[in-house]
Amino acid sequence: MATFKIFFSNDNIRRIRVQRIPSFKDFGRMLDARYNNYAPHMKIKYYDSDNLQQTINNELEWMQMLCDQNGDNVFRLYICDDQKVPFLKDYSGPVPLYFYMDQVTKDPVDDGYCESFKESVPRCLEALFHDGKIIPGELPSFLEAAIKVTTKQLSNVEVIIDVHISKLFNSLHRETIQIIKNRELILAKKYLLAMLELKPNHYIVLYNLACVESLLDNHESAISALEKSIENGYEDIKHILDDPDLNNIKSLDPFNKLIDLISSKYIYELENSDKSKWSTQLEALHDMGFKNDDLSILFLEQFNGEVNNVVSSLISLDNNYITNGI
Repeated sequence: MATFKIFFSNDNIRRIRVQRIPSFKDFGRMLDARYNNYAPHMKIKYYDSDNLQQTINNELEWMQMLCDQNGDNVFRLYICDDQKVPFLKDYSGPVPLYFYMDQVTKDPVDDGYCESFKESVPRCLEALFHDGKIIPGELPSFLEAAIKVTTKQLSNVEVIIDVHISKLFNSLHRETIQIIKNRELILAKKYLLAMLELKPNHYIVLYNLACVESLLDNHESAISALEKSIENGYEDIKHILDDPDLNNIKSLDPFNKLIDLISSKYIYELENSDKSKWSTQLEALHDMGFKNDDLSILFLEQFNGEVNNVVSSLISLDNNYITNGI
């Protein structure tokens, strides 16, 4: 049994008794669930063995606090709102005030184009926060260029945030590409879905979502995102076939049908010249059992007619699909 003595102020002290010591993340959730005067942006602090106040920001510092205060199994913690950000416990969501085009005058405009953003921008922002609550003091640092919290307050629990929509999208895009490279897939998916709130038909975002879903072994979601990406203009069949992030879905029939769709469209434009251009190589590939001329021509173009390289690439795909032809 352990006790956490929690100081919100000198005259507002609470206690939590637990059978097991929680993680730092779980402790924050406990505070959020129990106390109306706690908000996730607030800092948890303690006094170390040298009587110096320390701020806990992560699990490692949480473990250090537990070691420093383990004398009587009572842990004294201080909740501090250093940023003094107003916060409404009964969160009701942001309300769009107005849109502007001129970044100098910021004169409100009544433009039908902006209507769709009244709901999509709040949904995008809410997707970036725990429990969907937008907390201005907890905005990710990579969004600093896109979102500004003004000093003007509407009331003691409301603030105004100024969102540059195109910068918001671009900042999210750059950050998402990096976290995909770092294989932080759950976070990447969350950011991609947030971006699609702003641009639901953006084929690059949809393609990246397909890759993330594939890496997460969410096959149906990956196929669906890839299909939407293709429907909205993605046509780089070589990249799709070579992309290792899609390896988990490349053996699926729906994937092969999508490749068939793109290759048929691509070959339709070139088949009159290309089939005669590569007739010798195609005949050799037919003799080896590769009947899908559309895919064969794509690889012949890529490898400048080198049949051995074409065969290696074709073998890497699903053999049943290739040898059956279209």
